Amino acid sequence: MAMTRTREAWINAASVLGLGFARGDVPSSGTHKLDLEGRIDGFPATVKAKHTDKTQWTDFAIEVGDLPPGLKIRRRTVSRWSVLPKRGVKAGDPEWDRTMVVKAAEARSAQAFLTPERRAAIALAMGTKPRPRFRRSCIIITHQSIVKDPAVLVGTVQRLVDLAHALHLSPPAFPMAAAEQAVVRSRVWTVIGWVTVTALVMTWIFGYSSLDPLALFGLSAVLVVAAVVTFSQLRRG
Repeated sequence: MAMTRTREAWINAASVLGLGFARGDVPSSGTHKLDLEGRIDGFPATVKAKHTDKTQWTDFAIEVGDLPPGLKIRRRTVSRWSVLPKRGVKAGDPEWDRTMVVKAAEARSAQAFLTPERRAAIALAMGTKPRPRFRRSCIIITHQSIVKDPAVLVGTVQRLVDLAHALHLSPPAFPMAAAEQAVVRSRVWTVIGWVTVTALVMTWIFGYSSLDPLALFGLSAVLVVAAVVTFSQLRRG
């Protein structure tokens, strides 16, 4: 009954947000999964919940296209007893550098990204728990429970989208859709297949009289293997 009410809450949130809903239980392991997925304002958005006998959480994430490589930001644990040097990328703002830890693959890229306006937006977002995290190309918020309130589901996703807009981030540049990729792969493998078969036939026709029998057998074997691999790829799609 509880999972039914939770499922209804997620369906309601999906309807409000314009996201797709999916549920994938694994009864044998006692694992329950809930997923929302789609785009909001062009940003790919996902909400994923997992519940087992021992753990449960809900991850909210949106993907953006303008984060510096490897950017990670968290609030610094401040203690008057701490004597270790403050590590991380420095933004040049004493208050920010005192309260935030920034890590990135490229320090200069992170420093250029952390303009005063963006630092203010991130500091404001970090003031509300659960706090957002920056990981790879995503902004993430995690609830250490299964969120069952549709208002919280909608509000958390909106927090992420609002933060992306406040940081003047753009949706990621997408490659071809999966269906388009499948069509292209199919066409490429078809061409390779026919070229391989043609080469095999031509080898048998013209190589019979001009090639040593052992060489003819070896070349034919290679082309047959290539043809089998090619058409097996076509069958897999």
